[in-house]
Order: sequence, then C-alpha cells, then structure tokens
Amino acid sequence: MPKSKSLRAYLKSLRTMNRAKIVLPNELLYRIFDDLAAAYRYRHPGQPELFLANMRTCSLVAKSWVPLCRTYLFEKIQVDLYTSPTLDSVKNRRLATILNDHANLADCVRGITFEINHQIQPSDAVREELAKDHLSIFFQLSNVRTLDIRSKGKRVSYEPDGNAEKLGWHSCLDRHVGAENLTSLLLSDIDNVPILAILSSPYLTRLTISKCRLSDTVTLSLPSLYAKRPDYALEHLDAHHVKNLSLLVLGLCSHLRTMKLFIVYFALESNVDIQAPFIFPDLALLAITVADGWHNIPSQMLGTNPGDEPKLSDIALLKINGSFEDLPPFCAVQSLDFTVYQDDIESRLEDKWVQI
Repeated sequence: MPKSKSLRAYLKSLRTMNRAKIVLPNELLYRIFDDLAAAYRYRHPGQPELFLANMRTCSLVAKSWVPLCRTYLFEKIQVDLYTSPTLDSVKNRRLATILNDHANLADCVRGITFEINHQIQPSDAVREELAKDHLSIFFQLSNVRTLDIRSKGKRVSYEPDGNAEKLGWHSCLDRHVGAENLTSLLLSDIDNVPILAILSSPYLTRLTISKCRLSDTVTLSLPSLYAKRPDYALEHLDAHHVKNLSLLVLGLCSHLRTMKLFIVYFALESNVDIQAPFIFPDLALLAITVADGWHNIPSQMLGTNPGDEPKLSDIALLKINGSFEDLPPFCAVQSLDFTVYQDDIESRLEDKWVQI
C-alpha cells in the first residue's frame, strides 16, 4: 500500500508539472534574441526584414514577450520624406502615432533612416497634409545612435537657416548632431555638408559620406580651429565620390583607424599656414581608389623639417586600387594590397613601380 500511494503521488506530481507554466527570465530571453539577431546578420546580411518577421512572430507567443520583442522591432526606423511640404505617407503617420502613444517605444529607437523622395506618389491614399506635430517625434528621440540621411533621385543641399522647416531632414541632422549621442552617421547625395559641426559630435566614431560636397566655409574656420585643437572622436571614415574634403580637417582626426577613399577630391588649401602635425598613430587601414590632392599636404602639416621629404606615419595595411600618382610617401607600410588595371599595365607601369 505505501508503494501504491507513493506511485499515485508521483504520477500526480508529473501531471502538475506538465500543467505548470515555464517562465524564462527576461535576461535569458534577451540573450536568445541577441543570438538570433547575430545569426541573421551573419547568414542574411542586408536583409533585416527576415529577422524582424521572426520577432513579430515571437511577440505573439505571450504578453510578457511583447515588450522584449518591441526592443528589436523598433530599434531602427525609416522615415520617408517627400520634397513637397504638403505630402507624407500613411506609414509615417502610423509610426509617429505609435511612438507618441507609447513613450517606452520611443526609448527603444537607436537608429533612424531618412529617405528624401523626389517622386510624388500617385495614390490619394498616401497624400496627406504634413503636420509639424506629426514629424516632431522623430526629432525628439533621445537614444538615437545611428542616423542615415539619403536623397533618392537627385541631390539636395543642406541649408540650416533656409529649408529646415520645409523638408525636415535639416532639422533632424542638426538635432541629433547637437544632442551629442550619435556614434554613426551616413549622408548620401547632399551638398554643403556641415562637416565641422558633424565632427564636433563627441561620440561620433563612424562617418560615411557618399556623393556629397562638403561645406566651403571650412577653410575660413581652420586657423581658429587649430588654435583650439579639438579632439575629434572619429575612428572610421568612408568617403565615396566626395568633393571638397579638407586635408587640414583630417589632420585633426588623430584617432582615425580606417580611411576608405573612393574617388575623393581634396580641397585646395595652399594659402592656409598652419603649424601642426598630420599624424594618425592608430591608422591601421588606408584604402584608396583615386584620391586627388594628397600631394598638396604642406610639409609643416607632416611635422617634418624644412627641406625634408614629407611622410605620413606608419600604417598597417595600404590598399591601392588603380591610380596612386598623388600619394605622399609613408614612414612604413606593413602590408600592401595593390590592384592595377589593364590600361595601367600597358602604359606607365614601370614608372609606377618606381614610385612604390
């Protein structure tokens, strides 16, 4: 009999365990979701929608999972802006309403992508009057770390005192650069880029600029700028089809670790007399595909004595793709990745090898 009672008690305990809810701690769930996000980034790069679809499914598992999943679902948002101030999309309005109604979701946003569209949508369903209180929420997100501003169709120009109220992205750039929270910024197809204000953001370590022309006011500010010697935090610069990039401003980015220059035209600053070293002690990678104006670096910027051949500091890896006729000499290069096109081989290859 005792054995029979103990067996019944054991079976009852099993049934109780089967009916019991297994509650995983939030810390463990976050770890699982983080690993899932990392796996999707590795297996499906450039396809974040696949991971987000899974997170939407996870949010339906239990009410306790909803706030956890929202952390990932609202981590990065996209806002589409039309060039006409009277047009906006239903998606933008819905997103703004959600963020306004749920303050905790606004705190989840870590990245914003602004796309400036130059084509008017034909459907009346997406034509709505653009209200300032509608877009204001996107400028008030305090935890944004990454900001992308892209112009689709044609170039636009940054005008801090002009079209800021009209287009919205000007205000967004000023707001988030001034908030001093940005760590990464991408700008595409924009003229008159306020590079000094951007570099002054104290935690900005990564800057990507594509098809941009930088502001012409940089040269006028350089003497006073070098007198203050600002300690720019920039570590990674990726420039594609960029005009008017100042070599003297680069000289202030002493923390640079990687520089990728694809068709870059440096500003002509021959009349600026500044005594300061042009040294990158942490530079590990310099990748160049056509950089016009490297040879214009003044010798005083390189910290060399008058009459000495100017040289850049040591570099771990130098990648050259195509033309490198304007490159100044280096003190030392540990590794060279050199790509030559067929035309170069048939024309002046011997002279180029001598230069190397």
